[in-house]
Amino acid sequence: MTLHRAAPAERARGGQLAGVGTAVLVRVATLAQLLVAALVLDAAGYAVVAVALGVAAAAQVVTDSGAAAYLAILERPGPRVLRQLVAWQALVGGVAAGVGALLVLRAAAAGDATVLVVALAVPATSAVESVGRLCRVQWLRGERVHAYASVDGGYAAARLVPVGCLLAGWGAWSFVPGLVLALAATLVVWAGARVEAQADAVAAASVAADRAAGDEPVPFARTVRRSMAYGVPVMATGLYSQAPVVVTAALSSVETAAAVAVAARLVQPLEMVAASYSQMALPALARGRMVREHLLAVLGAQGLALGVGGAVGVAGFLWVTGADRDGWVLAFLMLAVLPVKYLNYGQAALLTAARRPDLRTVVSVGLGLVCLTAVVLVARGPAWEVGAVVVVNELLLLVGLGVAVRAAQGPAPRRAAVQRVRVGGDRRG
Repeated sequence: MTLHRAAPAERARGGQLAGVGTAVLVRVATLAQLLVAALVLDAAGYAVVAVALGVAAAAQVVTDSGAAAYLAILERPGPRVLRQLVAWQALVGGVAAGVGALLVLRAAAAGDATVLVVALAVPATSAVESVGRLCRVQWLRGERVHAYASVDGGYAAARLVPVGCLLAGWGAWSFVPGLVLALAATLVVWAGARVEAQADAVAAASVAADRAAGDEPVPFARTVRRSMAYGVPVMATGLYSQAPVVVTAALSSVETAAAVAVAARLVQPLEMVAASYSQMALPALARGRMVREHLLAVLGAQGLALGVGGAVGVAGFLWVTGADRDGWVLAFLMLAVLPVKYLNYGQAALLTAARRPDLRTVVSVGLGLVCLTAVVLVARGPAWEVGAVVVVNELLLLVGLGVAVRAAQGPAPRRAAVQRVRVGGDRRG
């Protein structure tokens, strides 16, 4: 009997591991694209692919619509709200893909058909995937965590197809099959999400003894406005997290800029673990099925393990090889602060689940300006000073988010009554 009760918890843990693992696989597949392109393309072709992949990744961060976070915390959004959020995400993703394509074309030395194919296919693939990642949240809300995780698994497989095509000599056209497969996978996920949303609506209608209650009409503008409330703090966070790389590239020496870029590449993939886990925890947090102590303990342990392991590895490499100490000290600092970063992801998720994106926005924008100013001030100095700014900023963010989480708690019974999300949208507005 005990084993039977434990099975759902074990399945949930397995699904969470699968979700984190497939998110990492997408990054690995993207890295494989970059490495194989470097092997089989000429210098100009590889440069275009590298720029396209970098621009597409940055565009995803700085154009977050907030739709996924908003969908995750709604009680029963209904098919209409799901369609509105999908339309909004498709619009935002399309704009981001268009801007990304223009940036790639502007950066390219020549504007031939090869450049055009890469400039269009790579950002478009990211935009299509963003819609699918929104739709899969509907499965996460239904506690179908393995189905949620399988979406990134499909996208990782789709990103490996261009790798095979590059090796087969297709050149820039290798990215077109990846786009087609990502589009097909997104359509499948969208169909599944619609079925799940309709089932939610029917369940709500049966409880309310009113078939219309499961899918109340909600104005599109209101859905967009509430979604953007959750997207703005993510965009602010993305902007200041990219500030060290962008500012040092503009103001520092080549050596310093390269050291900062390498250190960022070491840390950012490790942050995917915290980002994926905190995203998957949102529905449980919003429904009171996960306590904040559990979330922060798990994320803190993950960050401590990865941060200490990475920092020890960097220190060992520095001691054995005697490599450029300035750059490796920078990497050591950025890895050592990883546990704090993980806790910040957890506190940000708590604010999202509490439906207080306004508090998160104030903290993110305020500290973002502080970080940007500090990086500009130290950009012409040694690289380790940039690392020190990152460490101080993460510590300040930890304190700021902690204060915001306490403020978001407020009088618990009253807040729960006022901020409860009803079918088709919340009651505020």
